[in-house]
Parts: sequence; C-alpha cells; structure tokens
Amino acid sequence: MPARFGPHPSNRPGRLWLTLAALVVGGVHCLLPYVPLLGIGLILVALLERHPRRVTRILLALALLTILAIPWTYRYQPAVVAAPGYEMRWPTQPDDLLGNVGKRSQAFWETRTCDYTVLGWDVEDVLYYEEACEDRAPQVWAYNPDQDGHPHQVDAVPVDLVQETIPRSWILERVWSPGVRPSDAEPGVRLIKVRENGVASPHGRWVAVVVRHVYGPEDIIVLSSLLPSRS
Repeated sequence: MPARFGPHPSNRPGRLWLTLAALVVGGVHCLLPYVPLLGIGLILVALLERHPRRVTRILLALALLTILAIPWTYRYQPAVVAAPGYEMRWPTQPDDLLGNVGKRSQAFWETRTCDYTVLGWDVEDVLYYEEACEDRAPQVWAYNPDQDGHPHQVDAVPVDLVQETIPRSWILERVWSPGVRPSDAEPGVRLIKVRENGVASPHGRWVAVVVRHVYGPEDIIVLSSLLPSRS
C-alpha cells in the first residue's frame, strides 16, 4: 500500500492560525487592559495543543515572556513629574498590574474614564479629592502626603476645607513632561498637560494639582517645596 503523506499536526491550518493569533495578541497586549489575559490564554492553548515544533514553542515562549515583562518594565507615568529639586507624591497611582495596563492603554488611545477634582485640605494637611469614573458613582478619597501611603475612601467631605489657590504658572515652573521629542517642544506640551491652578495645604508644605495626558487619563499629583513654610 502506498504511503500516505499529510501535514504534520502542528502545521495544520487550525493550529497555524491559533499560533499566529497568540503571537499577534502578545505583540499588541499593551494597548488594551484585558488583552494580556487573552494573549496568555491563547499562548498556553497553542503550547498544549498537539505540542508545536521547537521553533514555534520558542516563539510562543518569547511572546509569553514579553506579555509578563513589559507591564513591569514600561510602567504608566502621570502626564508630568516633579522637576529636579522638588518632591512629588502620586495619590492616583495604579496599585495593581491591571490598573497600570489600563491607564497605559488610555494614554495610548487618548481616552479617559475618570475625572479628578481637588476638594481641599484639612487642618492636618490631609488632601481630599473626588474621583468620578464612568463605571461607578463619584467617590471621595483622603490622602496624607506626609505618610506617603495609599489614599482611603471616605463617606463625606469634611467642612471648612482649605482651598488656597496656587497659580498655574508656579506649578509649570516645578514640573516637566518626560519623553517629549524634540526637547524644545516640552514647555508647550507641559502647558497642555497642566491646565489648572494648584491648591496649597494649610502649612504651605504641599500643593495638589490635576494633570492630564492631553486627551488621555488624568491624575492628581502633590508637590512639595513650592511655598515657604508658614509656621
């Protein structure tokens, strides 16, 4: 009986498309917050289904390592950061991998799902701000920059919050926008990303301000050394 020849199981069209899909999803994983999970799932299925050849396994393993490594290597950053000589706190910093990937995706696609409003400071230099997101009711958060911990949600806004305005020009002199090319365009980009005045704490040690990635996500940053001590 003549020998029957056919494609190797790992070369069948279905297996090939599954492998290509896994590689493509792995390459664009940083664009959408849920794509990493989908990419990992496709890669694992491709690796376990009929044991692909060695070269394919290597490519899939590299794609898997890329998915796992890039969110930690290229972490999301706010629109501006403190200039040299100034200290910055970042109460709205994403505290998990999914939040980090989500905000990086928003910055890439120039979309925004949450807006922030600085409400003011209490007499203990604790900042209060509002977070209004599309998928839930507005929430109020309290943050103590002296402790530099995580903000915590509160049920009500304290009365008599301090809301001393600091001119936007003061903020612009003490922050910068990293990654702008050419470098001489940075001052103009900074103007777009810092659109509001700041709000100083009662003792003048801290100033909170909302910053934004042009059309992308917003953050609240808290800067020090902006004002002389008012003891």
